[in-house]
Amino acid sequence: RQDGRIDRLPEVGGKRSVMRSVVMILAEILLTVGLVCALYVVWMQWWTGVQSENRQIEERQSVGWAQPASDGANAKIAHPQQGDPPLQPEHASIGELIGRVYIPRFGDAWERNLVQGTDLAELNLHGLGHYVDSQMPGQVGNFAIAGHRNGYGQPLGDVDKLQPGDAVVVRTKDYWYVYTYTNYTIVTPDETSVISANPEDPSAPPTKRLLTMTTCEPKYTAPTHRWISFGEFKYWAKVSDGVPAELAKKGADGATKFISNEQTPFFAKLKTLQPVIWGRTQSSSSRRRSPGAGRCCVRFARGAGLGRMWTSTACSCGTSPAPRQSAGCSRCCCSWPCRSRSSNGRARGRRAISKY
Repeated sequence: RQDGRIDRLPEVGGKRSVMRSVVMILAEILLTVGLVCALYVVWMQWWTGVQSENRQIEERQSVGWAQPASDGANAKIAHPQQGDPPLQPEHASIGELIGRVYIPRFGDAWERNLVQGTDLAELNLHGLGHYVDSQMPGQVGNFAIAGHRNGYGQPLGDVDKLQPGDAVVVRTKDYWYVYTYTNYTIVTPDETSVISANPEDPSAPPTKRLLTMTTCEPKYTAPTHRWISFGEFKYWAKVSDGVPAELAKKGADGATKFISNEQTPFFAKLKTLQPVIWGRTQSSSSRRRSPGAGRCCVRFARGAGLGRMWTSTACSCGTSPAPRQSAGCSRCCCSWPCRSRSSNGRARGRRAISKY
């Protein structure tokens, strides 16, 4: 320049190097986040199902229920029985195996355990949960159960595929209870009348033997509603007589087969990891021995109707002696609060959601 000074050339190379480093760092962060999300999806959609299936198989093996009667290569058909269905079990403790549920519409090999209670400890590892305040299978009133629609084996993941007339079969130790699916509805979480003894008219005493299955809606996003499936009792039969016709079909060799072949799915043969449930530090057995441990509750006034449902890690029909509202609780997606029960199995009147 005329003043004798020389202008410096812009440091283009240096700036490009900095920008390249920033881009690479952002790319690594995005890739890491993507990998974590992918692993979470695998864990949620697949591995939790492996854990649940393993636990359910262990439970079925531990009780040692007799296989349905058969005649050599042919399964016997258990014919409908007359009279009122027997009550079995008469009562059950939280986490106890009540029965096994079969829904042919979901596949021949579809089978899920049914345990007492609807908190996450039960629903995550044991299949389906029975609302402790509802009737037992076959009773007059509403036999209400809950299950996940997404993850943990998603026992009710295909409820939208059910068609009127489809069979829902419940087996207890000695009896079959056959229900027929009728219809469904979608409700908001506070519509707890669907699990009342008479969901068709909660103000009237029950006269029918009904089935209600509750789960989340929508399936893969934040559950803002509940998908409610209804059914009506058809008949009952004895396990010692065979299997219901709804669970039998002709094989390729012409023999009558029980559609549930009792074979362990391949993925369930994998060795399960130690179950990890959000906020859970005790095993199911230790939790049942210490039912008063850590609860997250909301008070429900007697006779005041519906209340808000909140829980930090689970949704259950609890027996909390001192309901209190805790901070940081989140909504339950697949079950409603139930009245706690006394030792004789009757409802006490207070509704609460407990932490475990």
